Amino acid sequence: MLKIILIILAILFLLFVIAMLTFASFAMLNKKELKQKEVILTSNKNKKALILYQKSKHKTATEITMALAKELNNNGYTVTINHPSKKLNYNIEDYDILAFGSTVYMGLISEPLMNYMRQISYKNKSVILYLVGMATDVDTERKVLEELVHDAKQVKSIKVKKGEELKIGNFVKDFIKTI
Repeated sequence: MLKIILIILAILFLLFVIAMLTFASFAMLNKKELKQKEVILTSNKNKKALILYQKSKHKTATEITMALAKELNNNGYTVTINHPSKKLNYNIEDYDILAFGSTVYMGLISEPLMNYMRQISYKNKSVILYLVGMATDVDTERKVLEELVHDAKQVKSIKVKKGEELKIGNFVKDFIKTI
């Protein structure tokens, strides 16, 4: 009987260690600065939007970002999409809308994104903040990002999860109406 209990405890301990390593690997995704990978969706109108986002392990953040970008583009914006980096040299003044997105793993937001956001001024800017994570009812991360852009002309934020591309699209439509 004691042997069985020890085996069960060993298995539980092993599962715990595996779970912690898995969570730690996900959390590390939000600390890593990604390579620049600029994508531009062109428009024949004179409006421009910049989207910087930290991608997720399973493409969810990229899918949400592309839905956001397509909605902006459908509304006449030339959209530039990239990952946050110290090497970026965008002139923020050239853009009508700034959008920042991050995955949320264990309550952590992208460090490279927040570092980039701390370096720029938002005066007279319209800003979209979006987070991708499973706990969409938790607002803590949204409030952290909103604090970084407190001097913006307009700020709207949302937290979505996998499969909510339509929700982010409708969010963008409503945002554009208020500009």
